[in-house]
Amino acid sequence: RHAVEASVRLGHESLDGPTHGAHGRLLLSLFAGDEILIGPLSILPALRAEGAGDLWGLSPKLGATLMLGELVTLKANAGRSFRPPSFGELYLEQGVFTANPALRPETASFADLGIAVGSQALRGTVSGFYTLYDDLILYELYAAMRAKPFNFGKAEVYGAEAELSASLGPATFSAAYTLGLSANRIGDERFFNQELPYHPRHRLHARAEVRFWRVSAHVDLDAQSAQYTNRNRTDSLPGRARADAGLSVLAHRGAGLYVHGEVKNLFDQRGQDLYGYPLPGRSVFLGLRLDLSSTDSNRSKR
Repeated sequence: RHAVEASVRLGHESLDGPTHGAHGRLLLSLFAGDEILIGPLSILPALRAEGAGDLWGLSPKLGATLMLGELVTLKANAGRSFRPPSFGELYLEQGVFTANPALRPETASFADLGIAVGSQALRGTVSGFYTLYDDLILYELYAAMRAKPFNFGKAEVYGAEAELSASLGPATFSAAYTLGLSANRIGDERFFNQELPYHPRHRLHARAEVRFWRVSAHVDLDAQSAQYTNRNRTDSLPGRARADAGLSVLAHRGAGLYVHGEVKNLFDQRGQDLYGYPLPGRSVFLGLRLDLSSTDSNRSKR
């Protein structure tokens, strides 16, 4: 009825250079969680204590899963999160990125609720989520081709997600859509209730794949709506959609040798990355992969 899990992670990161100066900090993470089974109900309490240098915080979480028969599952989660600024956000100057050593840790309260319906052959999931941030850390384009992380004070991110997966013989299909709304909740009337930078409202990912004999082929689609690049909403990036296609052939079963071919940006769509640089056009890749695990498996069968 119980499945207890615990872990400890210890590390250290440092940086020393003429541009960045000398910096270092100790990293420590302690985690404990449990899964309590009560009939069709699973309760999952968890607690993480995390430290980075002199910044420490707790991330408690409580989750629950309820099985309603074989085809319906309800899921819910609630908790708090703590995220210290990363080493790169604090000190690293690279390309368009500027560091901000004055950043404070980011904390948040969150909750989500979802329902999943279906079997392995056809399954759909719908969920809603809400997060209230304190000192949210986000990059913002503050000058031409210069982006810097800032604490945004209070901010809300909320919305809904929908997923669909289906399989029929050798063919599989999956799709995921996210409606993500955001609002700045700081007191400054210039920014109050405005959307957060780099938070597009709409995201879509879909994948179709077919496997037959030694051949597998797939098509991926990624799309997202326009997004602002600063809190003033004076600059934005347009929405974009991109398709990729790939083919993989098992050339030699005994050696576990695969030949891969992939076309990125199939329709040669033009676009920009998060900081205004042009994204690559249509690109073709060819590769070989040697799967030693399949070779060992074939030998064991003999």
